[in-house]
Amino acid sequence: MALNPRVEALLAIVDAQEARLERAEQSPQFAHFLAASEGAAQIIAQIREGWRVFRNSAPYLSDPEVIESYAQSFEQIEASLEQLEQVLAQIRANQILN
Repeated sequence: MALNPRVEALLAIVDAQEARLERAEQSPQFAHFLAASEGAAQIIAQIREGWRVFRNSAPYLSDPEVIESYAQSFEQIEASLEQLEQVLAQIRANQILN
């Protein structure tokens, strides 16, 4: 069964986002981030669950509104990952200064 081209593109985005999150989690600063960020671990777990649900439902997605809803969610996740990377860079900079 061929996937909708938009769904295929979103799967590639999810793969890239997951790789970014994994790199962030491997950062020595990530533990500091989790300790200082109330609820961050739960949010990350929810993001991972959303990715899992999308991957599992991808072969069956055809409704443009549902696909667009996923796309918007992934845009928000992208912005959150950018913020996370900035926070980790700031923690790293602070550690160097101290």
